[in-house]
Amino acid sequence: GIPVSLLHRTVEGVKAPLVRLGSDEIDIRASRMLGEAGHRHVAFLASGSRESVAQREETFRRGLADQGIELPSSHVACGGMVHFGEEE
Repeated sequence: GIPVSLLHRTVEGVKAPLVRLGSDEIDIRASRMLGEAGHRHVAFLASGSRESVAQREETFRRGLADQGIELPSSHVACGGMVHFGEEE
């Protein structure tokens, strides 16, 4: 399986740890925790319009970059369905 943590709200039918903080703090902590756990291939998934999550994505990217981790655009999905490994 793929490790998953929920940020800000639950998802019906998904059993995973939930973290509730301000969005900038969530993104910084999440990126730090992923880096400290040794993860180097990371994805960013968010619901809502692209505009509504742009700031969260930027904060998450910055947190990853501080640890030398790149977030390719093919690993970002907002709102709709994106298949990993395919560039839009």
